[in-house]
Amino acid sequence: MLSWKDVSRLLTGTVPLYVALMLGYGSVRWWHAFTAEHCDGINRIICFFIIPLFGFQFIAAHADPFEMNYSVIEADAISKILAVLVIAVWAKFCGVTDLSDGA
Repeated sequence: MLSWKDVSRLLTGTVPLYVALMLGYGSVRWWHAFTAEHCDGINRIICFFIIPLFGFQFIAAHADPFEMNYSVIEADAISKILAVLVIAVWAKFCGVTDLSDGA
């Protein structure tokens, strides 16, 4: 059974995220504050800078490499290698030659 303190923690963590998502959706859909080119630029910044830097910060701040379980590290490395291989095979067989045009 969840206590009111647990519900409060849950809402404190999730409400700001959903408010930001709704403001972003509303700024494009209803208020027309951003064009498609703006959204493409924002998506590129998030994809190439924000997510990698947050991932690095999380790993650097919260992970002690001397206390890590080596099977978890191996599973992570294998899953990343498999993801790259699947994307490469998909790109080869679907005729994708240039990924820089955004199409």
